[in-house]
Amino acid sequence: MPGKIRSFIFACILFVCNQAVAQQMPYYDALALAGTLNEDDFFTLDSSANSSLSILAKYYDGRNKQLGVRAFRDYFQKNDFLKSFFPQGGSAGISTFDLSGVKPAKFSPAGIGGLNVVNVADGLAKFLVDRTKAEISLAFFREFKDELTKEENEPFGLLFPQTYATLVVVDEDIYNYPRYLQSLQSAYRKDLGNLFPNVSRLLNLPKYDAFFKGDIVRSLVRQSMVPAQMFVTGEHPAVILNHLARVDFKHNKLTNLEGSFKLLNLFSQSLIARDSTRGQWISISDLDALLTMKHALDIYAGLLFQQAGGLTFDRIGGGKVSFQQILKGFRDANNGLRSLGVRLERFVSRANSIDETIGGNALAPGITMKSSPNYFSMSQSVLDLVREGSEFVRDNNLATEKDTLFLQSMAYANELALDARQKNYGSAVINMVGLLYNALDEKKFKLPKAKVLKYGSFMAAVAKAETADDIQKAIEAIALPVGSSSHKKLAKFNISLNTYVGGFYGTEKLDDLAELSDADVFGVWAPLGIAFSWGLSKLDHGSLSLFATLIDIGAVTAFRFQDETESLPEIQLKNIFAPGFYLNYGLPKVPLTIGAGLQWGPNLRKITKETLSVTGTNGYRISVVAAVDIPILNFYTAARN
Repeated sequence: MPGKIRSFIFACILFVCNQAVAQQMPYYDALALAGTLNEDDFFTLDSSANSSLSILAKYYDGRNKQLGVRAFRDYFQKNDFLKSFFPQGGSAGISTFDLSGVKPAKFSPAGIGGLNVVNVADGLAKFLVDRTKAEISLAFFREFKDELTKEENEPFGLLFPQTYATLVVVDEDIYNYPRYLQSLQSAYRKDLGNLFPNVSRLLNLPKYDAFFKGDIVRSLVRQSMVPAQMFVTGEHPAVILNHLARVDFKHNKLTNLEGSFKLLNLFSQSLIARDSTRGQWISISDLDALLTMKHALDIYAGLLFQQAGGLTFDRIGGGKVSFQQILKGFRDANNGLRSLGVRLERFVSRANSIDETIGGNALAPGITMKSSPNYFSMSQSVLDLVREGSEFVRDNNLATEKDTLFLQSMAYANELALDARQKNYGSAVINMVGLLYNALDEKKFKLPKAKVLKYGSFMAAVAKAETADDIQKAIEAIALPVGSSSHKKLAKFNISLNTYVGGFYGTEKLDDLAELSDADVFGVWAPLGIAFSWGLSKLDHGSLSLFATLIDIGAVTAFRFQDETESLPEIQLKNIFAPGFYLNYGLPKVPLTIGAGLQWGPNLRKITKETLSVTGTNGYRISVVAAVDIPILNFYTAARN
């Protein structure tokens, strides 16, 4: 902790303690009583304004609240220091004292006086809020590092290699994570920018073959990533369709999926413009000539018939049908080749959309999709073309296979490649998870989807952060408390200035003189005190602490968790003074503590923007607590051998 913060905390404690001693009532009451002595140096026990009665009555705690002068004087005769100041004869004035409305002067928070400690309490509350958040942040980074470097979580290292390498170097020094934030953020950005090739590398490793949802899924998902990969290298969509037509899916008995790609490529290659240098297709106006010129469409169908030899599809219910037979069916139908013309119009319309999106030299050598602002529209148009092949199969009542899985995986891959390069890291993580778990069997893969989403989303938020505050917000949005308060848990013995922020539940006894009132109470627990702690094992099996409280600013802390800007009403030291003792158990590997103990006060119960809610009586509570453990300063540590 920086020296200024330590000095601030020490100053607060010394200030509180010194004021508590200076403001005790006996000091002021002694001066006041000395001023009420008469000319014979006796207390005045009458109804006059300068009578000693009002002060002395506070030190009477007998049961009889109505008593005469002699009985009152006799009560103090056992006090060798005070008895000589009482007159021995009668006393002029009142003969009977009514003490029922006077409270005894016990040492209590009320006896500390009316010191305004709003700045001290508010400063400490803000500090506790900040430290609680920092503790959780630190805890999350430790958990993140542990998860990423576990042997069974090897896929993390393959998906995020730069992050893995950085965390291995940082190792146990992750507790100083703010020092490494810039390096970590840089690693996150590199990994998320390369997420597409990283996912592709993982899915193509032979050791992960057994994790797929079967051989067919493995083949389909791997091939579904190829179009996006070819876009990265600047290939024209016509070249991509030609590649898909050459993939052998028959060994997986996916005859119709393979046939749809071959048919799609047949249309594509037959409609490429003659003057094209990069594979662009004819325009829709060029197609109109084919559709309107007499016999032109029939001749076109005949030429396709010649090229489509051997292209067959599986029928629903069994058997096969060739594309040549389907073409004959188009010709023999009542509408002639109209259905073929409609399909050609739809293909050319989508193909022209792709050409317009690409523009003149948008995908010329050296120009990749990284620099193409219309990549998403282009990739979606290619996806629509691929869907054309699937629609042909369905429209002709042929057997559908795994085409939906292929199209879905291709969509994930396209968007993943786009998002990663346009730095839409959050969306990239979503599409990465969709692609991975579309392909992999979670029972075999054994890397929970929720865990990949959690850490991937965290990295995406930090990678996009521009300021330290942005990073802190990213951590707070996703972090879980698995923290860094292990210092005391690993030590043999430790003494520290300590705070806790959490909740309590217990029974409260309020001293109303006449009776003790019991009530169940709960609320925010935020004490400051000294903790004497014993670590239970060098392997972090938790710690046992005896915690002595000095003050409790639970009400202030609760207010500050809700509002960090509003000024507070006046707070007096007596409102937050809360001495007590707790026996606490620090849970292993997390900054959480559970415990139980006895605590006096505090009188301050609740704060709003305008007022304080303060009890008018003194009392104590017995309660159980659960809180985040925040050591502020270590006074002494005995390390284990």
